[in-house]
Amino acid sequence: MERAKVAVAIALLRSKPIGISGEEYTRQLAEKYISTDLNWKHQYEQAESEILHLKQKLHILNTTRDVNHGGIEMPELLAESSQKLFPTPPSSGSMNQPKRIKHTEDVQSTLTQNTEFLHHVMNLITFSHKASVDKNLQAVAQESVFNSLRVLQNHFGKNTISWALQKGCVEGIVNLTEVAETSLQIDLKDKVTDLCGNIIHTLMSLKDNTYKSQENCVETLFMLGKCKSIEQVLVDKLIVAIKKHSGDLKQCTQQKTSLDANRFCNSYYLLKACELCLTRDRIDRMTASDKTLTCERLQDSLLHISDSFPLYAHLIWRICASLT
Repeated sequence: MERAKVAVAIALLRSKPIGISGEEYTRQLAEKYISTDLNWKHQYEQAESEILHLKQKLHILNTTRDVNHGGIEMPELLAESSQKLFPTPPSSGSMNQPKRIKHTEDVQSTLTQNTEFLHHVMNLITFSHKASVDKNLQAVAQESVFNSLRVLQNHFGKNTISWALQKGCVEGIVNLTEVAETSLQIDLKDKVTDLCGNIIHTLMSLKDNTYKSQENCVETLFMLGKCKSIEQVLVDKLIVAIKKHSGDLKQCTQQKTSLDANRFCNSYYLLKACELCLTRDRIDRMTASDKTLTCERLQDSLLHISDSFPLYAHLIWRICASLT
């Protein structure tokens, strides 16, 4: 293996253009390789999304046909979702736009169409009152949910997708899992858990002085917390993040290091998300030992920092009070 690496290095040095160092030439080749790799990955994901959208369109057309053949008037909401699934595609002139703009349009379009399809499926289940749905529809719905979660995981909090669309998609996923708890067997726990961790990380890293982005993160976490299968996991992740931030505050106090003002301001929204996710209904379903353990974990995080950060400590005590 070592000899092969040496041989490749020698071949690269022999092939480099005149007037450029070997290090610079190697760096350029690496950048080109990474760019090509990312481009192929994007093309593959885009092709996957286009196939999925064709499946979605086919199911919506079949649903419309079946309802009409049954002599039942299709509800306005169901008809609306079937008409809105595929917006007018961009003109061919848009192909000349920069790749980054085109990629943003692709991501927006993918998430928009997935969200509309999920709302269509939810309306269909609600309207038909079926205890179960067609296996093919179940497979496409699951694929749509997983595809949406992948897009959200890669782009949450970035400028590639509007906050309204991100929240609309999350709302569609949560509502669908609530309505279709028995008719759609979709295991979202692992993927939604990963997304929650990403949102918490994004929340603590934000530098938005208007705090609108922080509020959007809190609202999204609160919506995800409505999924009963992940509500406890989400609370656990929030508490872990709170304890980590408390540890950073303790280090600032003991070692007299500078405080990260952005992260300290964002911690308010972290605590707010935790308080919102611990709804009265959720607390009532917790065992006495779970409540005690949660309180102990939160209170332990305040050791040696409550005097220096009284407002932060007060917010944690308020969460503990709601549990007891």
